[in-house]
Amino acid sequence: MFGEDLDKMLELAKKAKAEKGWGGFADYLEQHGAGVRKRALESLNLFLNDAVLWPLEERLRFTLWLLDSIDIEALVQPLKLRLVIPTIREWESLNPLSPEPPLWLGLLHCDKPENHIRRALELDPKCEKAREILCQWIIADISYNQHELPAFYIHDPRVDLADLAEAEALCLSYEHKAWVEHMLSEIMQQRALAEEWLENHPRLGDFASY
Repeated sequence: MFGEDLDKMLELAKKAKAEKGWGGFADYLEQHGAGVRKRALESLNLFLNDAVLWPLEERLRFTLWLLDSIDIEALVQPLKLRLVIPTIREWESLNPLSPEPPLWLGLLHCDKPENHIRRALELDPKCEKAREILCQWIIADISYNQHELPAFYIHDPRVDLADLAEAEALCLSYEHKAWVEHMLSEIMQQRALAEEWLENHPRLGDFASY
């Protein structure tokens, strides 16, 4: 869950021990850090057997603490599938107008993640994390579409130009100016490549599609 960051793992184990009912998770962290992987997994499963029965309020408190404490991409599957995602989904069902649950579901790559991020933005257009993530995903997708240039363009560059306009709008009013400048530079470069392709290949359908 933490790669080689043993100190962080032990720090979280210490915090978990201080919470009633979280001792099993602390055991998992300590055993995992000590390299006793089989025993650690057994401890995690025992913890999850209890945790999934907690009231939503307690499951949500643990889930949000965990998500705020680790790299979300490193979340181990048993925790993610048995506790974290079901808890977020239940939270969303009870709070359909809150932007936080769909934001987390998008970050956890549930279903079609982009739909969850867009839902979070619909509920809170000022949600900076949703704006940031969606902008980054748009840039990443178009980077893939353009990675075979100058040989050929993947996907329709006209669609990419529309998506780049959306990404540019998402950058507006974002607080971190250095990030905005970096994103706008990426957008400008990708827009130039898309426009150059269209200038040299004006026919509809003159692009690869896979």
